[in-house]
Amino acid sequence: MTSEQKSIESNASSVEDYGSELVDRLRRSHEPLREGGTAIYLAQRFGFCSGVQRAIQLTYAAREKFPESRIFLLGEIIHNPEVNARIEALGVTRLGKWKVESGKWKVGETAPSTREGTFNFQLSTFNFLTPEDVVVIPAFGVPQQVMAILEKIGCHVVDTTCGHVKRVWRRVRQNTAEGITSIIHGKSSHEETLATASQAHGGHYLVISDVSDCEEVCRYIREGGDGKKFLDHFHGAHSENFDPAQHLHRIGVANQTTMLRNETLEIQSRLRDAITQRDGGDKNFHALDTVCNATQERRMRCLRCSTTRSISSSSWEATTARTPRTLYK
Repeated sequence: MTSEQKSIESNASSVEDYGSELVDRLRRSHEPLREGGTAIYLAQRFGFCSGVQRAIQLTYAAREKFPESRIFLLGEIIHNPEVNARIEALGVTRLGKWKVESGKWKVGETAPSTREGTFNFQLSTFNFLTPEDVVVIPAFGVPQQVMAILEKIGCHVVDTTCGHVKRVWRRVRQNTAEGITSIIHGKSSHEETLATASQAHGGHYLVISDVSDCEEVCRYIREGGDGKKFLDHFHGAHSENFDPAQHLHRIGVANQTTMLRNETLEIQSRLRDAITQRDGGDKNFHALDTVCNATQERRMRCLRCSTTRSISSSSWEATTARTPRTLYK
């Protein structure tokens, strides 16, 4: 961590602006708020996790430290329109999400809708930046190729990448160093997964989005099969020159931190079983706990609250989708 980053971290303010007297009241009382025939219940876990809080704090602190500088945010600080709008109101320019055009990653307005996995960042993509500019890295992180370009330009970088995300990165780099293919449980077009996959530079990775994808991998591990058909299924979700016949021999599991813990653990179990069936043991399977509990906790607490109070599933979906707007000013 640079001295400049340390200075910004130490000056980061709280996120009280996103607080609510109503929420504080419910939290203190541990009882529902009743008004006439209406009762408002509060899940025991909700809202911003510590990584999100830190990202928001650092972005506000960056504006305070560099009041006259141009500040650019690579993508969204978090996936919350209200928070991003407030940050843009500070004079922070959001560059949009990453998308692929002609096989090269460029700054765009929308994320790719299909699996995309080739990294080909170029200095010209960021030719509008100068050493005097400030660039904020979102909580999801960015591919290491982007960080290298920013370092070459020499601009001020404010890195808000979540510590849990960086822990996953260390795991992927360790896999690569040991010749282990990283099986990443995540969405292949998600910013965090793109950044995590880039940590396998010089090695190999495969992104699987769910248990169905996992079964495709397990089937190939156990039985082998048509490599081209396998690669077609995972088009754009694997490293360059990926060969399933070779690169599924030793595997290690990592994950996008916002995926549900239970599903990641189920995927780990199935992959371990497939390796064991093939090899007679699991020495070629590697997994460390890189799962962040925040997403799982919030979903389970909300489900428990909705089940107890007989709230319909459609109401639960609407509540979770709008949690930040509902629970924060």
